[in-house]
Amino acid sequence: MRYEWYDQASRFSRSYRDVAMAVDKLVNIPNRELLYDVYAYITDMRSTLALVNSYVKWLGMYASHPVVVNGIVVHRKPI
Repeated sequence: MRYEWYDQASRFSRSYRDVAMAVDKLVNIPNRELLYDVYAYITDMRSTLALVNSYVKWLGMYASHPVVVNGIVVHRKPI
């Protein structure tokens, strides 16, 4: 189960990277009028995906490290 979660997280991260690269390329299009019409939407989408990507990575770090409460290691269910 855990490996499947990491595979899905890795695939999401790669997809986010592809979207970010596409946005970077779109910023350089010669049709500036089109860019001005869609710029707010694509940058909002990129920012939202970056936030989700960071959250997914944080969840992965949290799942792989033990938690110590009052000197006792608390075991969690695998994600």
